[in-house]
Amino acid sequence: MAQGSQYGSYRGRKPVGKVLLAIILILVIAVSGLFMFLQRYMVYDENGNLKLELPGRDGDQISPPKPPVSSEDITIIIDRKEPEEPQMPELPVEPPPAPEVRGVLLLADTPLTDWAAVCEELPEDISGVCLTVKDADGIVYVDSQAAARLSRRIMSLKSTTERAVADLTETESLHTIARITCLLDPKVPILDVRALGVRQRTGYLFYDDTGASWLDPTKDSVRMYLTGLARECAEMGFDEILLSHVSYPISGELDKINYGENPKEENLADFVQAVRDALTGQNVRLSLELPAEVILTGGNEAAGQSLKVLAPLVDRIYTETTAADAAMLAELVKIAAPETDFAAIVADAEGIATDYLLTGQS
Repeated sequence: MAQGSQYGSYRGRKPVGKVLLAIILILVIAVSGLFMFLQRYMVYDENGNLKLELPGRDGDQISPPKPPVSSEDITIIIDRKEPEEPQMPELPVEPPPAPEVRGVLLLADTPLTDWAAVCEELPEDISGVCLTVKDADGIVYVDSQAAARLSRRIMSLKSTTERAVADLTETESLHTIARITCLLDPKVPILDVRALGVRQRTGYLFYDDTGASWLDPTKDSVRMYLTGLARECAEMGFDEILLSHVSYPISGELDKINYGENPKEENLADFVQAVRDALTGQNVRLSLELPAEVILTGGNEAAGQSLKVLAPLVDRIYTETTAADAAMLAELVKIAAPETDFAAIVADAEGIATDYLLTGQS
């Protein structure tokens, strides 16, 4: 039987080019590695010729790697300059003189009925008396036609009050002060909200966080009432009219208040000027009570109070403070208004709320 042709397994011809390429790549890699290894030992001599200095020649040895340096082995030297001594501001040769101290009795917020009885109990160091004519509750304690035109219900009097007030103001040995709480008033605004009260933009009466209402200093009726009351006090014979609470509210939803077209500080300044104008021809001083913070900072934006605007309009600025701070506050007032005096209301040693010592220029 004839046998078919048998073929061995065919392996094909090896690609000689690929073998040579592999050998060349191996050589290139080897030469590159060798060059990189020897590069650290290649140096130039003084003639600029490159030469190879292998380790071990001429006694040269490769230095072993240095161990890492710990923080304990490091010494830090800081060249620190000596600080310069601070320059102290130059102080005035003499401190501002302490204001003259004079005792003034602030009578209680009640109708005055018997001045002779009060006068008998006055301490010897008292040189003045301050009578509250209108208090922070809106009550008037003198017989006032200006108040009566609004409502007699806002007055608190006794049958002997008019005579007692006359006896007080006729006491020549005492300086008499009539204190009027001006714009803080929980009673009068409700008599005629539109003509008297500080209102919201919606037209409703504004109440602060204490539930109190305020008089609007821009309203003609308000100015007629308060300037009339001040003039009546001057005609009664008081030596000084002290205005307190010449301010807008500082608590409550202040963003709802309708302040009018003019700035608040301008409205208050116009009001104080109106009082001064009403006192023209009267032998009386006009004073203004301000918070100590207004004197220290120069003003209160919410209240509309500005020291430099209000102080020049009056003869004296009063503030409740301590005896230690009186001289400093007096200097600040003098800077804002050189012609205006200063008086600090300082509680007496017993802390009686209705008995104060007033320190200030006579």
